[in-house]
Amino acid sequence: MIRQFDAEQDPTRAWMPCPREGAFCSRLNDRWSLSIVNSALRHLYSERIGLVIAPLPEVGRLLLCAYPDDGGTMGKLCHPPGVDYEGGCVPGCYSNHEPNWCPDESRWWHCNGYPPDRLDEMLRVHEARKPDRYNEAVFDAHRLTQLWPTGIEAVVFTVTSAETSRAYAEAVLRDFRAAYGAAADAVALLSVDLSDAAGDAPFAEPP
Repeated sequence: MIRQFDAEQDPTRAWMPCPREGAFCSRLNDRWSLSIVNSALRHLYSERIGLVIAPLPEVGRLLLCAYPDDGGTMGKLCHPPGVDYEGGCVPGCYSNHEPNWCPDESRWWHCNGYPPDRLDEMLRVHEARKPDRYNEAVFDAHRLTQLWPTGIEAVVFTVTSAETSRAYAEAVLRDFRAAYGAAADAVALLSVDLSDAAGDAPFAEPP
């Protein structure tokens, strides 16, 4: 799982959500979107740097919903922002008490993706219908980042943007380690190449 940086994180601490107040992205600070990649699904949202998220059970429990393509999640807001685990609003997924989950694997449009217990269905739909696109898995941003530094395996940049993004990735990792001390020493700097040429070894330590 890779979380790429976008408009939904703290501008000074890129591993954290957008501030709750005072920023243009504050209304989006309650969710984060990640992409799940594997040997059959080799696409990301952009060329931006990001975080490799560990597939830990405590991470998986924070999945809110998932889409086999772009889910238009920036328009799915909660007022006030936040996840209602009692069946109300779920940011990035739905904004009322009617989830409108996709009914089956034959139709995923005009619905709100798949709930966490049907993640396998989302991945099957993605592979069958949109293998040349990225998927979007939506997580509870605040509970997710409470796990840090556990849960982050690496700061990553794409090989195709290394010339412009490696220095930024190095700076983010340096600041992350400064913020968390020795507990963050195991977090690596990696490049990622999701092309077929990379085979089943897409990650590498840069020279």
